[in-house]
Amino acid sequence: GVPAAVEVVLRRSDERDLLFLLNHDEVAHTLKSVPAGTDLLQDQQVQGELQLEPRQVAVIELES
Repeated sequence: GVPAAVEVVLRRSDERDLLFLLNHDEVAHTLKSVPAGTDLLQDQQVQGELQLEPRQVAVIELES
């Protein structure tokens, strides 16, 4: 599951799906089973495991 301190929000439009991951905690969290996509803030491909540092936000454009 997702740690309680990590907020997950999915926004869908006709053009794309965006997954927002927000770590509200003071410690890092590793998320498992992250869907394939591009982290728009880091400009890198992600899939499977993703580490969120303290207070880090990830915005992932999901592959269709």
